[in-house]
Amino acid sequence: MLNGKAFIGALAPLLCLAITGCASAVTYDQYLQNVQPPESGNGRVYVYRVDTVGTAIRPSIILDGEILGRAVPNRFYYRDVPAGQHEVTVSTESKSKLSFAVAAGKEVHVKIEVRITPASWHVTPVLVLAETAQEEIRATKRGS
Repeated sequence: MLNGKAFIGALAPLLCLAITGCASAVTYDQYLQNVQPPESGNGRVYVYRVDTVGTAIRPSIILDGEILGRAVPNRFYYRDVPAGQHEVTVSTESKSKLSFAVAAGKEVHVKIEVRITPASWHVTPVLVLAETAQEEIRATKRGS
């Protein structure tokens, strides 16, 4: 049985991990060092959020009906998908959808934007050019 000090000592790392959450998450640059291209016939969809407006607003990101992650500031997610039409959806008090095509071997970048108005907030997925996205996404870490 642990005494009080030993118990606190054993508990401290767990509390630190719980408080920091994904503090040790892989950065986008680290991710790029190990990423493999999508399999033949597939493309890759990146979804990211960089703004810190409304940090408590963290709706689920749905890609083709499946949860990809939560729209957390400074996080990115990705999924390889078959070439063709796809859809990203985010919901708060209203649902916002973005439909787009993904070509085999290509990447599509979707940015989650949050706007706060006096009456409510709006979370919107927006297609972003690759050059712009690659600059913005650099400051993010991979979501889990």
